[in-house]
Amino acid sequence: MKIFHKFNRLRHTVSEHSQRIEELYGIVSEKHEMIEADRQRIYELYRLASEKHEMIVAERQKIAELYQLISEKHEMIVANCQKISELYSLVSEKHEMIAADRQKIEHLYYLASEKHEMILSVRQDLNVLMKYAVLYYWQDRKQTKELSSVLEWVKSNGIAMYPYSWTAEYANREVDLLKDETGWQYIVHNGKNLYFPKDFDEGRIKKYYSFLLMEQDHRSPHCYFSKKYKVMEDDFIWYDVGAAEGIMMLDHMDQIKRGYLIECEHAWAEALRRTFAPYRDRVRVIEKAADSFTDESHVALKDLMDLHEKCLIKVDVEGNEEKVLRGIDWKRVMPESKVIVCAYHHQEDEKVLGEYLTRQKIVYEMSDGYILPDWGGGNSRTIFQKGFVSRD
Repeated sequence: MKIFHKFNRLRHTVSEHSQRIEELYGIVSEKHEMIEADRQRIYELYRLASEKHEMIVAERQKIAELYQLISEKHEMIVANCQKISELYSLVSEKHEMIAADRQKIEHLYYLASEKHEMILSVRQDLNVLMKYAVLYYWQDRKQTKELSSVLEWVKSNGIAMYPYSWTAEYANREVDLLKDETGWQYIVHNGKNLYFPKDFDEGRIKKYYSFLLMEQDHRSPHCYFSKKYKVMEDDFIWYDVGAAEGIMMLDHMDQIKRGYLIECEHAWAEALRRTFAPYRDRVRVIEKAADSFTDESHVALKDLMDLHEKCLIKVDVEGNEEKVLRGIDWKRVMPESKVIVCAYHHQEDEKVLGEYLTRQKIVYEMSDGYILPDWGGGNSRTIFQKGFVSRD
């Protein structure tokens, strides 16, 4: 009985333990499922972590490349900072130099203003002295009626290159200055565009143009053509020696067969090419100095002329007129041709040029009126006639 009783107790204990084991097994199964679920989640998290790791590695590579670029840019910036520092130092030095130069310029301007006032005063004194020199020179000399009239004007008004009251008509004239699409300035003269050097400012152009009109007034001793000396009718060749702006040829383009504008100053030659662009088929601009010979920088008229030409030759070359005349082959010039030569640049031009033309059997006479050039150097001759005009 005792054994049976122990067996029952043991079986009851085993049964209790079996029940507990089953309960534990159930718990373990549940935990297993939870572990499996967690393991699945861990796997997914691991996969995501791997992807993120690859992205992080790629980003890290980009960051390394950017860091490399930043390092290079940093070196460049450091170098540029060094250059900027050097430039700043140079600018500072230049600024100090400029400030010093500005101070010098202001001082020079002040001195120039004083000198300008002194020059104006001296010029005024010289004008008075020249006036009395002119009047003294002519007081015991034979005078024509015209000369007496000029001397009376000088006595009342002082010295002027053109000693005539009518010249005041050309002071402060209204002139319309225009500009083409390339920036070159011009004036419409008798319906044609007359150009001026590009470095001429507005005031200078207007003053120059007014002076041109005054010089060619029919009352002027510098007038090339007047009632007495007419330009040829048509079909002639014009040699404008010392052309400057070329205004006279421009006025007669409808009459000439062919034209040569000889001008050694580049600024004027450029302006001439624009003025005469509409006539380039008949007009040639020669950027050389007219002389008695021809080379790279000089030209003699004999090397431009055809045989037996009917031509008009105008020469105004600041004192080199005789050289130009010696460069003409007069056998090529037809008798009906005309020659106009300025004769006031040198004190002896009237005599020297007159004698030369006489040797060439050219009958000439002086133009009407008087010019009063300022030769300087103590010249005693104070009234000089304008120029020569050959007769037909």
